[in-house]
Amino acid sequence: MPSASSPIRIGLVDDHPLTLAGRVGDTLSLIPIGGDARGVSASPLEWPLAAATLPLGVARGVSNVLTAATTDLSIEHGLLFVVHIEGTQDA
Repeated sequence: MPSASSPIRIGLVDDHPLTLAGRVGDTLSLIPIGGDARGVSASPLEWPLAAATLPLGVARGVSNVLTAATTDLSIEHGLLFVVHIEGTQDA
């Protein structure tokens, strides 16, 4: 659970790949907007995704954990709301 002092970063991922900088143990949630997100790849994470489909309204992409200082995100179709909460796990 984030504390009041945990920085939270939010953003959107579309068909342009993104490299997210953070720390091992940070929490990352990927939430589809406006429909299913298809071809979602995200790694390295505790539960990596490889060309996955994240259905709208299903909590499959929430509360993942960074396992490295950077994470690569990409999506083939759709739009993802990204929530990155720093310092939420003991590293």
